Amino acid sequence: MWLMWGLVSFFILIIVALYSKWFVSWTPDETGIKKSCQYKEIENKNGIVSVLLGVEGMHGYRFSLKRESPLHGFGKWCGLAREFQTGDEKFDHLVYILSDNHLLHRRLAASHEIRSAISTIFNYGVGHLAEVKELICAEGKLWIVLKVGTSYGPGTINTIAEALVPKLNIIKQEVNSISPRNIAFWRDPVFLKAIVMFSISFGLATNGFIHLFRIYYISIPFLVTTDQIIKMAVILGIGICALLIILSLFFIGRTARTHLVVFELATFGLFGAIATCYVELYDFNIETDLSRPVMVITDVQQKYTQKGRKSGTKYYVVLRDWRCGCGSLTKKVPYDIYQQLHVNGKADVLLHQGALGYEWVSGISDHGEN
Repeated sequence: MWLMWGLVSFFILIIVALYSKWFVSWTPDETGIKKSCQYKEIENKNGIVSVLLGVEGMHGYRFSLKRESPLHGFGKWCGLAREFQTGDEKFDHLVYILSDNHLLHRRLAASHEIRSAISTIFNYGVGHLAEVKELICAEGKLWIVLKVGTSYGPGTINTIAEALVPKLNIIKQEVNSISPRNIAFWRDPVFLKAIVMFSISFGLATNGFIHLFRIYYISIPFLVTTDQIIKMAVILGIGICALLIILSLFFIGRTARTHLVVFELATFGLFGAIATCYVELYDFNIETDLSRPVMVITDVQQKYTQKGRKSGTKYYVVLRDWRCGCGSLTKKVPYDIYQQLHVNGKADVLLHQGALGYEWVSGISDHGEN
């Protein structure tokens, strides 16, 4: 059951990630400046941490501009990233064009007005209460993402909007001046390929994390030792990650997003590939095991509990390692097993060989009760 659910949940997570990355628009909290713009304040337990401020009326275009970062600089230095340069040195140093759309490139290079408006937006924040992180156009909206500080308070959005909304309108006017028959050419040719790779990375990482938590939470069954299966998962995970990176380079090539895709795969994707391989090997080894189990009798050396404020009480038993008669194995068990076992007593362990050769235990009981 868990083997199949692991595969199904992986593909569900990919679909969810694809959907969320494709439809990146947002629902505003309110409108402001006489309904000329929309904004949304994003909060956590510490208060408002970021603000989305935008205008509507874009005709189906999609692009993103970010502040130039060390990661973008490294991507260009190592040859993975190929960002379009407008020829305006100050603009090119300030803004990273996260788009491979040639029509957008030509518009940025040809229009001083649009470059000036974008530069003003990204330079906003020095000495102010907010810093612009990204300018996004998607789903008929053009908006900016601002990181705000602790001094941000009620009414601050109006000050920010008065400064930046006119610049957003200039960009909107410049972009919308393109003839409607050319709107199809505003679609970034690399965007879908990139988000597919991002979604696979997200699916691997999230799926692996969820099922690792599930394995940790469920005490029985469990593997006797995990060293060998971890080694196999690491080998397979690195291989899968390397294959995904090679496929990305083949299908995407050197673009404005290549370095971000490779970085994502080499970090979250690598963790996800290893974690997902581990849980799939774990489940396959148990669920497809057709060998006859054997009963092993061993000593209960110790038992103890651990209490956590959020995780509750966990129950552990320390068993003598029956494979060599030396050493011990510490395992987390359910409360009913913990309660029936006695220190210095005997325990019956129901041992299986495993479909892949990794021994696992399906049950533990007090030897005196059998």
